[in-house]
Amino acid sequence: MIAPASALWMAAGWTMVHLGWAGILIGVMAALARRVLGSARPEVRYAVALLALMILTASPVAILAAVYESPASVVNPSASSIASAAVPVMQAAPGAPQRPAARPRTPGRHEVEVRSRVEVLVPYLPWLWISGSSATLLLLATGLVGVEGLRRSSRPIHEGPIAELVDKLAGSLGIAGRVAVGVCDRLASPVLVGIVRPMILLPPAALCGWGIDQIEMVLLHELAHLRRRDNLVNLAQRVAESLLFFHPATWWLSSWVRLERELCCDRLVVDRVGEPRAYAEMLASMATPGHRTRAAMPLADGPLLTRIRRLFNLEDRSMKLSMPEGLGVAGALALVATLALGSRADATNEIEARRSMARQAVARLEALRGPREREASRIDALEAFGQAQIQLGDREAGVATLRRAFEAIDKGDLTGAEEDRGRIDSLIDIPRILLSEGEADVARGMLDRATRLIDSRVNKPSNPSRVAPIEGDRNFTIRVEHFSSNLVLAEFLGSIAQQRIKLGDREEALRLLRRMADCLEGESAGLRAIYLGYLGSEMQKAGDPAGARDLIDRARKLAEAAATPEEKEAARIGLSRALARSGDIDGALSMLVDSGPARLTSTLDGLLRDLIESDTRATWYGPGLLKVTIGADSFKVTDPGTARRDLPRYARALAGVDAPIARARLLARIAHLQAKAGDFAGARETAGAIPALHREDHPGPSDGFYDAIRPVTFALIAREQAEAGDRSRVEAELRGALDEARAINNRGEKTVALMVIGREMARLGDRAAALAVLGEAESLVGTLPEPRRSRSLAMIVTERIHAGDLAGAAASMTAIRSYPRSEKLNALRGIAEAHRRAGDIEGDRAFLRQELAACEAETPKDARPGPSQRLDVISIDTFIDPDLESAPEMDRFTQRDRSITIRGLLDGPEVALKLIGELPADDPDLIRQGAMTRRQSAYGSLVAMLIYRGDLAGAQAVIDAIPEPDLKVAAMTQMAFALDNIDGK
Repeated sequence: MIAPASALWMAAGWTMVHLGWAGILIGVMAALARRVLGSARPEVRYAVALLALMILTASPVAILAAVYESPASVVNPSASSIASAAVPVMQAAPGAPQRPAARPRTPGRHEVEVRSRVEVLVPYLPWLWISGSSATLLLLATGLVGVEGLRRSSRPIHEGPIAELVDKLAGSLGIAGRVAVGVCDRLASPVLVGIVRPMILLPPAALCGWGIDQIEMVLLHELAHLRRRDNLVNLAQRVAESLLFFHPATWWLSSWVRLERELCCDRLVVDRVGEPRAYAEMLASMATPGHRTRAAMPLADGPLLTRIRRLFNLEDRSMKLSMPEGLGVAGALALVATLALGSRADATNEIEARRSMARQAVARLEALRGPREREASRIDALEAFGQAQIQLGDREAGVATLRRAFEAIDKGDLTGAEEDRGRIDSLIDIPRILLSEGEADVARGMLDRATRLIDSRVNKPSNPSRVAPIEGDRNFTIRVEHFSSNLVLAEFLGSIAQQRIKLGDREEALRLLRRMADCLEGESAGLRAIYLGYLGSEMQKAGDPAGARDLIDRARKLAEAAATPEEKEAARIGLSRALARSGDIDGALSMLVDSGPARLTSTLDGLLRDLIESDTRATWYGPGLLKVTIGADSFKVTDPGTARRDLPRYARALAGVDAPIARARLLARIAHLQAKAGDFAGARETAGAIPALHREDHPGPSDGFYDAIRPVTFALIAREQAEAGDRSRVEAELRGALDEARAINNRGEKTVALMVIGREMARLGDRAAALAVLGEAESLVGTLPEPRRSRSLAMIVTERIHAGDLAGAAASMTAIRSYPRSEKLNALRGIAEAHRRAGDIEGDRAFLRQELAACEAETPKDARPGPSQRLDVISIDTFIDPDLESAPEMDRFTQRDRSITIRGLLDGPEVALKLIGELPADDPDLIRQGAMTRRQSAYGSLVAMLIYRGDLAGAQAVIDAIPEPDLKVAAMTQMAFALDNIDGK
């Protein structure tokens, strides 16, 4: 049975809402057509009326197809927005301004008001449809039974003048087969009944009071219905009335169809007998009360006055537009315009406002030229605005802005200092963006200029680089002493070569790759092996297989000649990835035969990375700071065919690895990627090979993925399969995952598994089941130690929001600890954001006030912040240890930022600006962390949040009020990152 809050159920509710205005529009168009066709033949008007009714009947199917989306695409955007709203911008990275997680567009005020009035009713509308349709279909069925009762109670006429006349008239109309005729005492006027066995039933007066001419006209009328198959159309019409009983347009169109159908038959009778007056008198004589049935077609059906006037070609009064009808049409058109166009116009206006804001900001950046450091930030801002403009559909302006940024870099003074590396990155990134927008010639010209600039630096003095292994790192790191290192320049040449390959410039790509090889002279054997292997894989793509084989052979020899075991191991790993990129999977795996378990698993993880691309803007942990995803949702398989071919081989390579935790997690990622590539059977097979892990066998800090990893992986596979449109095994897989989760003994592990499975159920639209599973998880949370208890509760809050249970989310939030504050603050922000999106402004402000109070609460005197954790090791791949806290100084930093931003939302930007002005210019703790200054971060957070919430004027006012040019440029960069997060180009 479909859950009341399933995606299909909600789509059905919204279909009824949209059918309201769509039906009015169809009705208005039909009414206009009726006026235009006033003098046309009844057959033409009938065809138009029937077509309008058919369009109205089919429109719910079309609307349902338009509004129904896969559960993931419905839930994920809001999930991203809630999670993003709950995680401050600074948490994405503590360095220079960063692009925050993607958010859907902020709905405009009109859209919020319209939707908020009907959203509460949507879940109940399908019940109205089911109950109403059932009742009307029951009435129709009763009518059909009544018609059959009329047939059985009638007296058939097999012989005599009437039977002969029926046969004669049917033959003249081309009706095959014999038509039965009979007399029924329960009738006052003739009627045609039956579809498979049609029968004309006459009232008793036909035998004793009618003349033969009258009987002939009656029989002609009913036989005309039969020849036109009106009895079958009438049944379909009655079914349509039953299914769309709630819309007035249904009944109006149906009555018009019925009228024109009778007029068509009336016209046929008059054309055959040539006696319109006699036929009109007969119709008038039959307009007396008598038995009526909705399942049959009495001759006296329809407005008789209209039918009689049409017989004499008189003006049809029903075709005139009366004052009430005119007002009704005008009101209907106004309603259609309001409902159908209002939200779209609001969204279009908002997009245009954002485009205008971006154009003005780009113009203002011209006036902010300054010293070298500011110029670098200004160029970053230009690049960000160019991308935002393209995302907003302002392609021409975006391309112009990116060209302006490129020219500013090209004309700048690049000294070779380390900070110039980002500017050179932009010289390559900007052409890449333009190439993706179809600006091939512009991108090619930019790459020519970037190549000349980099070539000019290759022969400058450079310091050799060296491999410096880091304990626990999945691979190795390359430490470069100065930007002028030829190794770094070689990397840039390789990036340009990749773009040349996409442009089809094969010869230039090969030249750059050979030039890159020249840059490696003088480097260590290990580094040269790594880079020559990379060059070989790129040459393979560029169409030079012989050159690729030569470079990879040279890389093999260099790897064996490496000076130290660590460097040799790093070279073999790098060469393995190069072989895999070039398609030699067997060769890649053979390079890892002698690697230990840690190196093997870390290298295989790197090989997997070459099969995917990731949305760098995606939120990688939830508001509870607890990472609960194996293989991030933001991962996309770049080549599903290659993935389906290679992933099972990687899984088999893990079979003998004696490192159960690493093997289990890597198999889980492989299984998830197999599902993303569409290989669901292979994904389940890989997931089945995940070794059983038990938390008690692995002492130390827990990240929640031991016992939970298998059921979670099966749940992720089920969701991917459902998103692909194949729900054949989804319910069974989720039940199996849930049973396995419930069998876990460790409460912490069971909680994680239940939370993830509940989340996937919500994504698939099964709200009731999701809330039940989340409630089951919450019942276990109370016994968990802190901080796992509060972090688990914070995630439960998030998933309740996704499932539409705002009241339950608020109740769960109250149980979260008050210090440290991060979990409660994030939960409050998510609930406030959900209320805002639902149009509940008061609810939004109420939870913002609670968040502000939590931000500004005094720290308990006996509070002990957890041990500091280095922020630079947090990434999308990190399994965050929930038993460790973030660095205390960063907690204070984000808490203060948050408080200022909330005050700006509640009391106005001017209040926040005053508070920012009172902050210190810098903070030694933050400078040591490499983070933004206090003011820089606060301005950026405030501007971004105002834009996310649709207050573009407030965001611009903040920018205008920033006195320091350097801080203004930095805040404008955050403005650019926030502007492009709107739905609909």
